[in-house]
Amino acid sequence: MEIDSDPRAIITVVGLDRAGIIARITGKLAGLNPNILGISQTITGGSSR
Repeated sequence: MEIDSDPRAIITVVGLDRAGIIARITGKLAGLNPNILGISQTITGGSSR
């Protein structure tokens, strides 16, 4: 069995919109030394700020 030396993941975060969400998520990932290839944000529903 081969082990993928370049594993990839897609992470989806669902929750209330608030300042700093991306910073907190990437901060937690930083300890894993990831290479983030892309990032996007979509806000759906709720009231606008």
